[in-house]
Amino acid sequence: MKSIYRKHVEEALDRLLPDALPGFVPVPLKLSKEERKEATLFAGSRLYARAVPEGTQFIHLIPHSRQERLQAEVGWSVSGRFPAALTSHGPLHKPADEKAEPSWLIDFGEIYHRRHGMGFLGWDVWQPSVDIDHPDYMKVFMREDLAPVSDEQARTRAAAAVAEALTDLRDVALPYLEDWARSRRR
Repeated sequence: MKSIYRKHVEEALDRLLPDALPGFVPVPLKLSKEERKEATLFAGSRLYARAVPEGTQFIHLIPHSRQERLQAEVGWSVSGRFPAALTSHGPLHKPADEKAEPSWLIDFGEIYHRRHGMGFLGWDVWQPSVDIDHPDYMKVFMREDLAPVSDEQARTRAAAAVAEALTDLRDVALPYLEDWARSRRR
C-alpha cells in the first residue's frame, strides 16, 4: 500500500475502530526474540485487542504490501500474547477443533467465506476504473496507478475502506470471536 494511503488508513482506524468494535484497543506488537524469528511482520499493520474472561481477542489489520488493499486476521490467546507465529499463514496443520486451541489466528477471508460462502480478498482503498477483463486493463491500470493522489483523495478513499472493513468485522469477526468465548465457558 502506498504510504499516503497507509497514513490515512491508520488515522481512520484510530478514529473509527474504538466506537465500531467496543472494547478493542490498539496495542503495540511486542514480540520476544524467539517470536520475531517465527513471525511474518507487516509494515504499517495495526493490532487491536480486547480482554475477555477467557483470554484476549485480537484483530490484526494489515495493509497489503503491493496493492491498495487492507486485510485482516482475527484470533485469540488464553495467555494474552498475540500468536505472532501464526500471522500471515495460520497453523501449518488445521486442528480438528480450532476453538479448542489456546492460541489461534485466522485470515479474515476464511471466516468470511464460512459465513457468506464467497471469496474475500480484503478491502480496497483504490481500484482502477476498469475491470481486469477489460482489453486495455494494464494500460488503464498503469496510467491511473501512476497518477498523483492528493491528500484529500487518499483520506476519502482510506476512510471508505476502513468503514467497510469495520462493518464486515462487526458482521463476521465479532460473532466468530464470541463463538470462541462461549466454547471456552462450557
